[in-house]
Amino acid sequence: LLAVLPVLIFALVISGAADRILRSLAESEVSETRQRLLDESRQSLEHYMQIGLGSVQSLYDGAANDDPASRAQAIAILSKIKYGKDGYFFAHDSSVVRLFRGDSPVDVGKNLSDRKDVNGVFINRELVRVAKDGSHYVNYSSPLPGNESVQVPKLAYSYYLPKWDMAVGTAVNLDNIELRITELRAEIDQRIQSILASILAIAAVLLVILGVAGLMLS
Repeated sequence: LLAVLPVLIFALVISGAADRILRSLAESEVSETRQRLLDESRQSLEHYMQIGLGSVQSLYDGAANDDPASRAQAIAILSKIKYGKDGYFFAHDSSVVRLFRGDSPVDVGKNLSDRKDVNGVFINRELVRVAKDGSHYVNYSSPLPGNESVQVPKLAYSYYLPKWDMAVGTAVNLDNIELRITELRAEIDQRIQSILASILAIAAVLLVILGVAGLMLS
């Protein structure tokens, strides 16, 4: 007993300490992975916005302030741009009136300043605000197309063009990030369980060896 009990206590203490340390490291890994994926999404949005703005840059440079004709041409160009699986551009004016949303006529010309998501974020109002103050990004939730009961986290990038009083934006879904985080947590839990099982297995072998040696000595 004098030989076996210290090993047993040591194994339990080491297992508990290892579990705490590994889970702390796991949370750091999850946090870093989420931030990296978010940064990649931000960079993608900036890239798409550069493409969209580049398509109307010459038109904007030659336009006068409050030029409705050139703004209409820009809307015609931007509304037809598609990227990825379902990426598109949209825009609002300073009064949060929708100017276009891809090639869809839904709510065009309608004031959407009171529209908000399930978390209380005034989506369209925020899209105009971040475009004008230069912070650009908005996090919000939106119903999944075809299944209104499922809310999908989204990240939008919005840029203001003062000559046209137009806040142009585009957005991506973030549900793939949460899916990757869920998969990562499952992988980490499996690694932790494997490490703890190895520690306990080694302790069990030592207990058997010490038990046999103790019996022989006694």
